[in-house]
Amino acid sequence: MGGRKLDNCLLWVLSCPQDKCKEIDEILAGFSASSDWFAQPALPSTYQLQTSFRTPSEVCADLASQLFKRGVICEIEGRGAEDERFLVHPRLGIHRQSIDSAGEQVIRFGQLQSFISQSQGNMAEFARLIRMAEGQAWLDVFEPLRLLPEGVRLLPKAV
Repeated sequence: MGGRKLDNCLLWVLSCPQDKCKEIDEILAGFSASSDWFAQPALPSTYQLQTSFRTPSEVCADLASQLFKRGVICEIEGRGAEDERFLVHPRLGIHRQSIDSAGEQVIRFGQLQSFISQSQGNMAEFARLIRMAEGQAWLDVFEPLRLLPEGVRLLPKAV
């Protein structure tokens, strides 16, 4: 990769239709990433996987786009100069978050100023804007899918 700094890319496919697994395998093969699929207990006929690989930081965003186009529900973290997370869902779209070293989302001061201005003093509207920035709609959908085959539920990253 010719001197470019490589970041860690962590991928958790929470739900992939069986007929799309081979396409995802082909994408991941380009990164020499393993693709050991296991059944998604919460959604019959779908599969999940967890893998990681090293890649230039901008590739995580491209990967999110490719997986979105294939109807995959997934979470992608890019760990490098600027840590970020992509929450991908076929109906909700792609939600990008800046995250800290603990995996917790970072809301920037400029965003808060914008939320205050948009909410015009209405605390319910301010709370709604915060929930949107947090990607709460994605997290609500992802939570029931955070199961491993043994029935163990994984907690969100920053608890």
